[in-house]
Amino acid sequence: MGLLTFGIISILLSGVFIGAWTEPVRLRSKQAESEEHKRFRTRLAIVFAVIGIFLLLLGGLTLK
Repeated sequence: MGLLTFGIISILLSGVFIGAWTEPVRLRSKQAESEEHKRFRTRLAIVFAVIGIFLLLLGGLTLK
């Protein structure tokens, strides 16, 4: 059960870093960020998504 929990948390963190649950007011403010910062956030979101998917798959395979 721990792998599933960590997988879900990783997917949620990925969504936070990519800006999936951002309000429109905050979305406009993110347009002022630098390209370097935007690339870093995107890469971090992708890493968390891959880890989350891997943990969800692994946790699903180990369920009885």
